[in-house]
Amino acid sequence: MSDPTYRKFDDKPDPGFSQKVRDHVAQTGRPETMAELYHGAISPDERFRIVCEITVNQRKRPEADKAPCPMCTPNRFLKGRLCWFPEKRFAAVIGHCCASRENSAEAERIYKHEQLEIADHNYLLTVLPAVPRMLAAIEELKITAVEARRLHRQFASKGGEVQRILRAVGKDVGRLVVPEVIERKFGSGPAGFRGTSGVQTRDVSFGYLRGLTVLQSKFDPVAKLERLERELRLLDCGDTDDATLTFVIGLEEADRRRAVIWLKEADKEFMEIMKSLGDVEAFFAPRNIDAIRRWSLHRDNMHTITVVDHDADDGRREIMFIGKTSRVRLQPGPELAGHHVEWPKAA
Repeated sequence: MSDPTYRKFDDKPDPGFSQKVRDHVAQTGRPETMAELYHGAISPDERFRIVCEITVNQRKRPEADKAPCPMCTPNRFLKGRLCWFPEKRFAAVIGHCCASRENSAEAERIYKHEQLEIADHNYLLTVLPAVPRMLAAIEELKITAVEARRLHRQFASKGGEVQRILRAVGKDVGRLVVPEVIERKFGSGPAGFRGTSGVQTRDVSFGYLRGLTVLQSKFDPVAKLERLERELRLLDCGDTDDATLTFVIGLEEADRRRAVIWLKEADKEFMEIMKSLGDVEAFFAPRNIDAIRRWSLHRDNMHTITVVDHDADDGRREIMFIGKTSRVRLQPGPELAGHHVEWPKAA
């Protein structure tokens, strides 16, 4: 069937035309009435490029039927796509399952790649102006990170024994619990005691151990922030629209993809670092230290730990952990409270 009114396209239709098609279909439910589209028969073997997805509202159609597809049959689809046929130089709306499998797979691959490129481009234009503020947030959080690392290193080097005991507690759901002996039954054997079967116990709980980050064998939030900072400095193009656009246009496709991945990972990693620093503050909270102290003092606790939380001679709060073979004095500074740093969102 000939259709002399359709529009010729030497290149893939631009976003303005695809929006015009979407608007027409949204208003009428009838892609077959748009004059600029091709409505004649199209071979399923014809090569094409996907321009955009199209959804037909069946309730808008006069007969409440489905839209006809130029590639197969009338009343064929409600979900289709606007496609450009480069060899025929026209555009048409077809159903999802109408083209040959090979052509459809190739068009789908190209379309997804193009959509990813567009999404990356738009994402960078939106997020890159926030990079200077991200760098400032990292610098601010470093103050807390340095203090948290100092405390962790001091605890590990001088109180490793206590740290390992508490780490084992943390692995057991973090419960500070002691099996308290409430009755011992003696038998007639030589030792007069029938092992564990002769002991009745009950669990005495002192709550849950908080701040398990302090008990990790490796913890270096400063190194994580510095790595994050190095990556973001490569993307610092200023905060003006012109500078951002120039920067994005100058990036190769692979570099744009890498920049998007870095920025998305930066969001996640900053939040994780901030959370870990809050966890360090939680460990040194008076209530948590008191729970550890009370747990350590129970007569049936198998671990030998002494905990002292007091003000030192210099007026600063000092926490002492004393084990069988180690002793450590920790003075958490006020910097620990500075982990609530606002991470900038894209404007």
